[in-house]
Amino acid sequence: MALLYLNSPYIVEAQSDANGGLQGCSIQIWIYDGDKGGRAGSPTITLKSTALNPTDTIYIDIAGVCSDYLDTLYDGSYVSKTIWISYRVMAIPVDGPVGPILFPNGEEYRTLTGVEGYKFYEEGIQRDGTGDDSVLLTTDIIRIPKGDNFKIPVYSEETTSVTFEQDGESYYSKSISSSNQSSEQIVYVDSNGGDISEYISKVTYLNATFEENKCKKDIQYNVFEGREPERVIVADKNGNTRVIKVERDSECLYETVKITYLSRFGVKRDLFFFKKNIKRLEVERSEYKSNTLRHIYETGSLTKHRNAAYGVNGTETLTLNSGYVDEGLNDDFRELLLSEKVWITKDNQILPVNVESSSMTYKTHLNDKLINQQIDFKYSYKKINKVR
Repeated sequence: MALLYLNSPYIVEAQSDANGGLQGCSIQIWIYDGDKGGRAGSPTITLKSTALNPTDTIYIDIAGVCSDYLDTLYDGSYVSKTIWISYRVMAIPVDGPVGPILFPNGEEYRTLTGVEGYKFYEEGIQRDGTGDDSVLLTTDIIRIPKGDNFKIPVYSEETTSVTFEQDGESYYSKSISSSNQSSEQIVYVDSNGGDISEYISKVTYLNATFEENKCKKDIQYNVFEGREPERVIVADKNGNTRVIKVERDSECLYETVKITYLSRFGVKRDLFFFKKNIKRLEVERSEYKSNTLRHIYETGSLTKHRNAAYGVNGTETLTLNSGYVDEGLNDDFRELLLSEKVWITKDNQILPVNVESSSMTYKTHLNDKLINQQIDFKYSYKKINKVR
């Protein structure tokens, strides 16, 4: 099983060794969520292609048509929706009956985990067996305000554990296991614990006894409140580890602004802007010439507009400054600029925004000494509510 990044091509090949070669092929695709074994009924989509030459291999991209079935939103919760994409390739030979082309492992169907992410051009085209990432982060640095907790997104199929360290000592380790549920393919591991399993882990660590109680199962626990981990170590099923460094910053003059965006892995990521922020209002309006003669003649008043405005509305924009950052975060800011879905958390409200900046400079400490990234945003709606 592998991740299928739906915003980049995923190529399925069809080649038959039947006598006379291929006349064409069809790809039957089932798209669903829930249990992986829940494929049922007729295919959600069927793609067909005709071979130009019977001996040619047919190549078909299936990611594009599947991307319409996944729409990620952010309401403050860190849950990444994924979908199962199960498909089979049916050969239409020049001579002989239509039948499935088996995969190298002898199976008729292949099932992938679809996420709303993408691959870079330099990574090439997605094929079978690609996309098996464990840590769903581009950089090895997380930068957050002091006192805040954070989340590490991992792919459960490839990850075995996530361990948090403070002062060189491990204080919490969460085991990750694979699952057949689509909702459990991407796991956000909270540095602050947060569910009953972590609470039991802490009780055990303190050599105490946890007493089972049905009422406790739905309680959210701030298990490691006050802890500020400096490193996170993620282990995958191949025995490899990846170390994530945690940097903390504080700001007493400017308001810290949190931007959440959908990353290239299809997960929700936070970037914090600690320094100066500037808010503007861009107004649009039209005018028409109003006939004021009757009004003036009948009332003697000059208060009616001769050049009358209509269609007045506005959009607010925001310029944010990151404050001085490590050059290793360049790739996170690149992801932000390339993201189609971005939200701002301000005054305890989550609102959609679009990135207005169309370019960024990859700054380095060698060239730029101190690195600050300034990015422009525009709220994704008009200020006056005219949605009907």
